[in-house]
Amino acid sequence: DLSLSSDGRYLAYIAPGGVYVKDLQSGTMTLASATSDGVGANMYCSKAKISADGHFVTFLSKATNLSTLDTFGKNQAYVKNLETGVLTLVSSDANGNPANKDALGPSISADGHYVQFGSGSTNLLPGEQYFNRKSFVKDVQTGAIIMTSTDPAGHMAQIVSDGGQISTNGRYSMFDSSWDLIPEDVNGRSDVYVKDLQTGQLRLVTPGGYLSKIYSNIKADGISDDGRYVLFHTSVADLIGNDDQQMDQFGNFYADGQYYLKDLST
Repeated sequence: DLSLSSDGRYLAYIAPGGVYVKDLQSGTMTLASATSDGVGANMYCSKAKISADGHFVTFLSKATNLSTLDTFGKNQAYVKNLETGVLTLVSSDANGNPANKDALGPSISADGHYVQFGSGSTNLLPGEQYFNRKSFVKDVQTGAIIMTSTDPAGHMAQIVSDGGQISTNGRYSMFDSSWDLIPEDVNGRSDVYVKDLQTGQLRLVTPGGYLSKIYSNIKADGISDDGRYVLFHTSVADLIGNDDQQMDQFGNFYADGQYYLKDLST
Protein backbone atom coordinates (compact mmCIF):
# COMPACT_ATOMS: atom_id res chain seq x y z
CA ASP A 1 0.00 0.00 0.00
CA LEU A 2 1.30 3.45 -0.96
CA SER A 3 -0.39 6.72 -0.05
CA LEU A 4 0.86 10.26 -0.70
CA SER A 5 -0.09 13.57 0.92
CA SER A 6 -1.57 16.21 -1.38
CA ASP A 7 1.67 18.22 -1.56
CA GLY A 8 3.71 15.11 -2.37
CA ARG A 9 5.90 15.50 0.69
CA TYR A 10 4.79 12.58 2.88
CA LEU A 11 4.56 8.97 1.76
CA ALA A 12 2.82 6.28 3.83
CA TYR A 13 3.58 2.66 3.04
CA ILE A 14 3.58 -0.87 4.43
CA ALA A 15 6.90 -2.59 5.10
CA PRO A 16 8.14 -5.36 7.40
CA GLY A 17 7.54 -4.03 10.88
CA GLY A 18 4.43 -1.98 10.15
CA VAL A 19 3.22 1.27 8.62
CA TYR A 20 5.85 3.92 7.92
CA VAL A 21 5.71 7.53 6.81
CA LYS A 22 8.63 9.07 4.96
CA ASP A 23 9.24 12.78 4.66
CA LEU A 24 10.48 12.99 1.08
CA GLN A 25 12.05 16.39 1.72
CA SER A 26 14.07 15.61 4.84
CA GLY A 27 14.34 11.85 4.42
CA THR A 28 13.13 11.17 7.98
CA MET A 29 10.94 8.15 8.64
CA THR A 30 8.25 7.64 11.28
CA LEU A 31 6.69 4.38 12.45
CA ALA A 32 2.96 5.10 12.33
CA SER A 33 1.73 1.69 13.50
CA ALA A 34 2.81 2.30 17.08
CA THR A 35 1.18 3.15 20.37
CA SER A 36 1.27 6.66 21.77
CA ASP A 37 4.32 5.46 23.74
CA GLY A 38 6.09 4.35 20.56
CA VAL A 39 5.61 0.56 20.88
CA GLY A 40 5.26 -0.98 17.42
CA ALA A 41 2.39 -3.24 16.39
CA ASN A 42 2.99 -6.92 17.15
CA MET A 43 1.06 -8.15 14.11
CA TYR A 44 0.72 -7.34 10.42
CA CYS A 45 -0.74 -4.00 9.31
CA SER A 46 -2.43 -3.10 6.01
CA LYS A 47 -4.44 -0.52 4.05
CA ALA A 48 -2.44 2.54 5.06
CA LYS A 49 -3.86 5.91 3.95
CA ILE A 50 -2.37 9.30 4.76
CA SER A 51 -4.48 12.42 5.09
CA ALA A 52 -4.12 15.11 2.42
CA ASP A 53 -2.37 17.41 4.90
CA GLY A 54 0.14 14.68 5.77
CA HIS A 55 -0.50 14.85 9.51
CA PHE A 56 -2.57 11.68 10.01
CA VAL A 57 -2.37 8.05 8.89
CA THR A 58 -5.14 5.49 9.10
CA PHE A 59 -4.51 1.76 8.78
CA LEU A 60 -5.77 -1.70 9.73
CA SER A 61 -4.11 -4.11 12.13
CA LYS A 62 -4.83 -7.28 14.10
CA ALA A 63 -2.17 -6.30 16.62
CA THR A 64 -3.05 -7.05 20.23
CA ASN A 65 -0.84 -4.35 21.72
CA LEU A 66 -2.12 -1.17 20.03
CA SER A 67 -5.11 -0.90 22.34
CA THR A 68 -5.50 -1.68 26.04
CA LEU A 69 -8.96 -3.10 25.26
CA ASP A 70 -9.87 -6.55 23.93
CA THR A 71 -9.82 -6.19 20.13
CA PHE A 72 -11.27 -9.71 19.59
CA GLY A 73 -8.33 -10.73 17.38
CA LYS A 74 -9.93 -8.75 14.55
CA ASN A 75 -8.59 -6.23 12.09
CA GLN A 76 -9.19 -2.86 13.74
CA ALA A 77 -8.89 0.58 12.15
CA TYR A 78 -6.57 3.12 13.75
CA VAL A 79 -5.48 6.71 13.16
CA LYS A 80 -2.04 7.98 14.05
CA ASN A 81 -1.47 11.68 14.68
CA LEU A 82 2.02 12.18 13.29
CA GLU A 83 2.47 15.52 15.07
CA THR A 84 1.54 14.40 18.60
CA GLY A 85 2.18 10.65 18.31
CA VAL A 86 -1.29 9.83 19.66
CA LEU A 87 -2.84 6.63 18.30
CA THR A 88 -6.66 6.38 18.22
CA LEU A 89 -8.82 3.29 17.71
CA VAL A 90 -11.50 4.35 15.21
CA SER A 91 -13.33 1.05 14.60
CA SER A 92 -15.13 1.51 17.90
CA ASP A 93 -18.45 2.66 19.29
CA ALA A 94 -18.99 6.14 20.72
CA ASN A 95 -17.53 4.97 24.05
CA GLY A 96 -14.37 3.58 22.47
CA ASN A 97 -15.26 -0.13 22.64
CA PRO A 98 -13.66 -2.05 19.73
CA ALA A 99 -15.65 -3.57 16.87
CA ASN A 100 -16.41 -7.29 17.21
CA LYS A 101 -15.80 -7.99 13.49
CA ASP A 102 -13.00 -7.06 11.10
CA ALA A 103 -12.73 -3.49 9.86
CA LEU A 104 -12.30 -2.92 6.14
CA GLY A 105 -10.56 -0.39 3.90
CA PRO A 106 -10.35 2.88 5.86
CA SER A 107 -10.54 6.27 4.14
CA ILE A 108 -9.60 9.56 5.83
CA SER A 109 -10.59 13.20 5.41
CA ALA A 110 -7.97 15.82 4.52
CA ASP A 111 -7.54 17.04 8.09
CA GLY A 112 -7.83 13.63 9.77
CA HIS A 113 -11.11 14.60 11.46
CA TYR A 114 -13.17 11.81 9.89
CA VAL A 115 -12.44 8.20 8.98
CA GLN A 116 -14.74 5.96 6.96
CA PHE A 117 -14.45 2.19 7.23
CA GLY A 118 -16.47 -0.96 6.67
CA SER A 119 -17.35 -3.62 9.22
CA GLY A 120 -19.79 -6.44 9.87
CA SER A 121 -19.76 -5.64 13.58
CA THR A 122 -22.94 -5.66 15.64
CA ASN A 123 -21.69 -3.55 18.55
CA LEU A 124 -20.86 -0.16 17.05
CA LEU A 125 -24.35 1.34 17.25
CA PRO A 126 -27.37 0.58 19.45
CA GLY A 127 -29.80 -1.89 17.92
CA GLU A 128 -27.37 -3.52 15.48
CA GLN A 129 -28.23 -7.18 15.06
CA TYR A 130 -26.77 -8.34 11.76
CA PHE A 131 -23.23 -9.20 10.72
CA ASN A 132 -23.77 -7.71 7.25
CA ARG A 133 -20.98 -5.45 6.05
CA LYS A 134 -21.83 -1.82 6.66
CA SER A 135 -20.09 1.50 6.10
CA PHE A 136 -19.34 3.78 9.08
CA VAL A 137 -17.86 7.23 9.59
CA LYS A 138 -16.03 8.01 12.81
CA ASP A 139 -15.47 11.50 14.17
CA VAL A 140 -11.94 11.09 15.50
CA GLN A 141 -12.17 14.20 17.67
CA THR A 142 -15.47 13.49 19.45
CA GLY A 143 -15.67 9.69 19.12
CA ALA A 144 -19.14 9.91 17.55
CA ILE A 145 -19.92 7.26 14.92
CA ILE A 146 -22.63 6.99 12.28
CA MET A 147 -23.62 4.35 9.74
CA THR A 148 -23.60 5.80 6.22
CA SER A 149 -24.76 2.72 4.28
CA THR A 150 -28.45 3.30 4.91
CA ASP A 151 -31.48 4.15 2.81
CA PRO A 152 -33.10 7.61 3.21
CA ALA A 153 -35.23 6.27 6.08
CA GLY A 154 -32.14 5.10 7.97
CA HIS A 155 -32.51 1.38 7.33
CA MET A 156 -29.25 -0.54 7.12
CA ALA A 157 -27.86 -1.62 3.75
CA GLN A 158 -25.22 -4.25 3.08
CA ILE A 159 -22.04 -3.15 1.31
CA VAL A 160 -20.26 -5.53 -1.05
CA SER A 161 -16.59 -4.54 -1.14
CA ASP A 162 -14.62 -2.52 1.40
CA GLY A 163 -15.48 0.50 3.52
CA GLY A 164 -15.96 2.96 0.67
CA GLN A 165 -14.56 6.49 0.50
CA ILE A 166 -15.05 9.76 2.34
CA SER A 167 -14.51 13.11 0.62
CA THR A 168 -11.51 15.09 1.80
CA ASN A 169 -13.79 17.69 3.44
CA GLY A 170 -15.61 14.91 5.31
CA ARG A 171 -19.06 15.81 3.97
CA TYR A 172 -19.71 13.02 1.45
CA SER A 173 -19.63 9.26 1.94
CA MET A 174 -19.31 6.95 -1.07
CA PHE A 175 -20.08 3.25 -0.81
CA ASP A 176 -21.40 0.32 -2.81
CA SER A 177 -24.36 -1.84 -1.93
CA SER A 178 -26.10 -4.91 -3.32
CA TRP A 179 -29.43 -3.58 -2.03
CA ASP A 180 -31.73 -1.21 -3.95
CA LEU A 181 -31.84 1.79 -1.61
CA ILE A 182 -33.82 4.40 -3.55
CA PRO A 183 -36.70 4.17 -6.08
CA GLU A 184 -34.41 4.96 -9.03
CA ASP A 185 -32.42 1.79 -8.36
CA VAL A 186 -34.39 -1.01 -9.97
CA ASN A 187 -31.73 -3.37 -11.32
CA GLY A 188 -31.50 -5.58 -8.23
CA ARG A 189 -27.71 -5.56 -8.54
CA SER A 190 -24.70 -4.00 -6.87
CA ASP A 191 -24.50 -0.20 -7.25
CA VAL A 192 -22.49 2.76 -6.00
CA TYR A 193 -24.08 5.50 -3.88
CA VAL A 194 -23.04 8.88 -2.49
CA LYS A 195 -24.52 10.23 0.75
CA ASP A 196 -24.40 13.87 1.82
CA LEU A 197 -23.72 13.60 5.55
CA GLN A 198 -25.02 17.11 6.19
CA THR A 199 -28.39 16.82 4.42
CA GLY A 200 -28.82 13.04 4.35
CA GLN A 201 -29.40 13.08 0.58
CA LEU A 202 -28.58 9.74 -1.05
CA ARG A 203 -27.67 9.65 -4.74
CA LEU A 204 -27.30 6.71 -7.09
CA VAL A 205 -24.03 6.81 -9.05
CA THR A 206 -24.45 3.75 -11.28
CA PRO A 207 -28.02 3.68 -12.60
CA GLY A 208 -29.32 1.50 -15.39
CA GLY A 209 -26.36 -0.76 -16.11
CA TYR A 210 -26.52 -4.51 -15.63
CA LEU A 211 -24.23 -4.88 -12.62
CA SER A 212 -23.61 -8.58 -12.16
CA LYS A 213 -23.19 -9.75 -8.56
CA ILE A 214 -20.76 -12.37 -9.80
CA TYR A 215 -18.54 -10.50 -12.25
CA SER A 216 -19.06 -6.81 -11.58
CA ASN A 217 -16.35 -6.54 -8.90
CA ILE A 218 -17.71 -3.06 -8.26
CA LYS A 219 -15.85 -0.71 -5.94
CA ALA A 220 -16.14 2.92 -4.87
CA ASP A 221 -12.70 4.47 -5.40
CA GLY A 222 -12.88 8.22 -4.82
CA ILE A 223 -14.97 11.36 -4.58
CA SER A 224 -14.28 15.07 -5.04
CA ASP A 225 -14.66 17.61 -2.21
CA ASP A 226 -17.97 18.93 -3.49
CA GLY A 227 -19.39 15.46 -4.14
CA ARG A 228 -19.75 16.23 -7.85
CA TYR A 229 -17.24 13.78 -9.31
CA VAL A 230 -16.99 10.14 -8.29
CA LEU A 231 -14.59 7.42 -9.38
CA PHE A 232 -15.45 3.73 -9.36
CA HIS A 233 -14.54 0.58 -11.17
CA THR A 234 -16.46 -2.48 -12.32
CA SER A 235 -16.19 -5.22 -14.94
CA VAL A 236 -19.64 -4.42 -16.33
CA ALA A 237 -19.45 -3.80 -20.08
CA ASP A 238 -22.59 -1.79 -20.82
CA LEU A 239 -22.27 1.41 -18.77
CA ILE A 240 -21.18 3.46 -21.79
CA GLY A 241 -21.67 2.88 -25.48
CA ASN A 242 -18.04 2.33 -26.48
CA ASP A 243 -17.15 0.00 -23.61
CA ASP A 244 -15.66 -3.03 -25.36
CA GLN A 245 -14.03 -5.00 -22.56
CA GLN A 246 -12.61 -8.37 -23.47
CA MET A 247 -13.84 -11.68 -22.10
CA ASP A 248 -11.94 -14.75 -21.01
CA GLN A 249 -12.31 -18.18 -22.63
CA PHE A 250 -15.43 -18.87 -20.55
CA GLY A 251 -17.21 -15.70 -21.62
CA ASN A 252 -16.64 -13.89 -18.33
CA PHE A 253 -15.35 -10.32 -18.10
CA TYR A 254 -11.84 -9.89 -16.75
CA ALA A 255 -11.97 -9.26 -13.02
CA ASP A 256 -10.01 -5.99 -13.02
CA GLY A 257 -12.67 -4.24 -15.09
CA GLN A 258 -12.73 -0.59 -16.07
CA TYR A 259 -12.55 2.71 -14.18
CA TYR A 260 -15.32 5.26 -14.63
CA LEU A 261 -15.59 8.93 -13.66
CA LYS A 262 -19.15 10.17 -13.13
CA ASP A 263 -20.28 13.81 -13.01
CA LEU A 264 -23.31 13.82 -10.72
CA SER A 265 -24.33 17.30 -11.82
CA THR A 266 -25.20 16.14 -15.35
